[in-house]
Amino acid sequence: MDLALCWLQALSQHPEKARLILRGSQLTRRWCPQRRAMDLDFLDLLDLKEIDQRIQLISQGIGLEIQQTAVLFPDTPWPGKRFFLKGALGSLQIDMGYGDPLSEGSIELEIGGSPVLCCPPETLLAWK
Repeated sequence: MDLALCWLQALSQHPEKARLILRGSQLTRRWCPQRRAMDLDFLDLLDLKEIDQRIQLISQGIGLEIQQTAVLFPDTPWPGKRFFLKGALGSLQIDMGYGDPLSEGSIELEIGGSPVLCCPPETLLAWK
């Protein structure tokens, strides 16, 4: 079972799904199938306030609990947060960031059978 795809499915049914824009390796894998995707990476369009509760609420639906968190890029204007989730079916890492420009807006793609708001490929490559 692919926990990342299960989490994306749970996100697609969450009322605040429009806040979280998928980016990173799961999305890169769509355009470069040989790329391994080990985690989920998101851009939160607002801020990281209450992000722990949002992540926990979505994760509980598929039997995952937050085990640990870490601050990413703490000395920058836009720090992020890494979540380590674990459950009976395995573990999953989710990275959250905010503040990155999304000048082209988001696009909706179907990933693993679920509609997910995603970063356009041009923006994803520009960030890299």
